[in-house]
Amino acid sequence: MPRPSRLTWPALLSLLALTALTVTVQTGGTAPLDTPVSAWLHAQATPAMISVARALNVTGLLGVTLAAAALTAAWTFPLSRRAALLLLTGMGATLAAQLLLNAAVHRPRPTLYPHLVAAPGLSYPSGHAALAAALGTLLSVLLRRTRARTWAVTLTASYALSMGAARVLLGVHAPSDVLAGWLLGVTVSLGVTLLLEHWWPRRDHPT
Repeated sequence: MPRPSRLTWPALLSLLALTALTVTVQTGGTAPLDTPVSAWLHAQATPAMISVARALNVTGLLGVTLAAAALTAAWTFPLSRRAALLLLTGMGATLAAQLLLNAAVHRPRPTLYPHLVAAPGLSYPSGHAALAAALGTLLSVLLRRTRARTWAVTLTASYALSMGAARVLLGVHAPSDVLAGWLLGVTVSLGVTLLLEHWWPRRDHPT
């Protein structure tokens, strides 16, 4: 059995957590999480934190994120077509899943605090958080057999966590939106990894 099958349990656990959270959101049961966490984060906010949150928001815009993934895939392609395909497919599948879940849940943006950036569209799950988590997960998977794996996990996890906090601080997402985004990004990217391993097993040669 291919080694990436070790990722099956994390993928299933994140899917189960996402499913449970989605059911809770649809029944209106996330207030005990959303209100206190949002209130605490906004109580800590400083002008410097808001400036950083706005900068992170720009890096997480759809065009910026997909362009970064495409450039990374293009750079990777001569070394490994499989890795390039994983990046593009994983990011594309995450975006598609996020838009489908947006439409299914149809949760409006929170109004607890003023929106500090423009945020059209629906709230659950957070697209910024989902794509950040997916990109981080995919890069961590690709680098898991290299010496850079610890740095990859640390940096990408820090980025995804910071992105999620920024979206709540900017008033455009509830914490449950962000948590769902993280879970969705991890679930889809691990699922795509497992499917690719099944249909295109890893070889010692670059392709």
